[in-house]
Amino acid sequence: MSVGVPSGDIGETSSFTYGLVAGHTFDISGRFGIAPELVYTHYVGKDVEIAGTTFEVDGVDFLGASARVDYALNSKFGVGGNIGYGKFLEENGDYESFFTVGARWHPIPGLVIRPELTIISDKAQEYSVRVIRSF
Repeated sequence: MSVGVPSGDIGETSSFTYGLVAGHTFDISGRFGIAPELVYTHYVGKDVEIAGTTFEVDGVDFLGASARVDYALNSKFGVGGNIGYGKFLEENGDYESFFTVGARWHPIPGLVIRPELTIISDKAQEYSVRVIRSF
């Protein structure tokens, strides 16, 4: 599960985001891991005022697939990043490359919290926190 704040072009028409992340990490060594991930993000629309008239903007959905690399700094903290490709799901939506960088925190076994920055081509940036239940 994730929540975030969009910025850039999409931040002008979206107030916040929520979504889901699914994937599996394969440990390469004691410190390195790689993971395929599927990412779904909904950008919640907001009211926009243009020339004194208010318009309601509909939300936009993004679905992507990525490869993730993680590096463990210690048993509680790490860093990582994704590179992937996805599509905005509205009619005539574009396919876009994206990348994500951020930290990783394991406060308790089985729970991962990842504060991240995601950049989707030149259209959107998102500051998010992903809360992941690991099995």
